Order: sequence, then C-alpha cells, then structure tokens
Amino acid sequence: MAAPFGLVVGELAMLLLFLGVFLPMHLIFRLMGRDALRLKKDKNKETYWQAKREPNNAASYYRQF
Repeated sequence: MAAPFGLVVGELAMLLLFLGVFLPMHLIFRLMGRDALRLKKDKNKETYWQAKREPNNAASYYRQF
C-alpha cells in the first residue's frame, strides 16, 4: 500500500521542484539574455576556439586548487 503512494508523492515532489525552482530560473535567465554555456551562434566569428593559458611550471599540476 505504501509503495504506490510513495511513487505518486515522489513524482509530485519532483514536479513541484521543477515548476517552483527550475522553470522560474530559466525564464528569468532567458529574459536577462544569459548564455553561460555560450550556445548562441555568432556568424561573424570564424572559430569559437579559446586558447588556454599555459601552466607556470610542472609543480602546479600537483597543486590543482
């Protein structure tokens, strides 16, 4: 008896989380024009390559943070 009730409550909780948190965040970010992943295409660019900075020395590999 408890298993089906748990499945329904779990699904409703996930739905409410999505509708209450993630959907409003998405709408706010869309209105702000935020593109954190840089997914918008720019037809004026030849390439989207971004150069990475070189490490200072080999010891920096052991100090990641």
